[in-house]
Amino acid sequence: MPGPEAVAVQRGLRAMASPAVIDAALAAGLGDTLDELGAEPLRLAPDDLLVLSTGNGWHWGSHDELRAALEDALLPGDPHLLVDEEAGFAGRGGNAEAVRRWVAANADWLLPDGDGFHQGQVAGLPVKIRVQASWAMVLVPTPIAHELAERLGPDGGLERPA
Repeated sequence: MPGPEAVAVQRGLRAMASPAVIDAALAAGLGDTLDELGAEPLRLAPDDLLVLSTGNGWHWGSHDELRAALEDALLPGDPHLLVDEEAGFAGRGGNAEAVRRWVAANADWLLPDGDGFHQGQVAGLPVKIRVQASWAMVLVPTPIAHELAERLGPDGGLERPA
């Protein structure tokens, strides 16, 4: 079982554009395009899209393809589009049920069943949690990654998906 060192910086891209442009691009299939490139869009705010890897097979070399996909989808509708590298989040992936138990034991809210993207405070930390099937990723701002490692405990706190 990996230890707290498994809390690692999650590299990706961040796109900031008008909410209507992001909505239209996602409705037109931007999510499918990013999925084909091994990445997933996470909506942090109406005008803020974080694009992270969907698994260990993703390589930062596909960065140019991801940037091009975002620019192709968003730039025509928003000439002020910003797409930049993002390394401001660190996280640990694990079994979705283990993440649900961790949230239930350390927060005043429950992680809903099913797939989704959720934000809130757990164990005193501002977290973002992506759940997909039996897997989940817990993200925190990179400067407090050590806090997530400590609060997950010496064995990493999250089981690997079955």
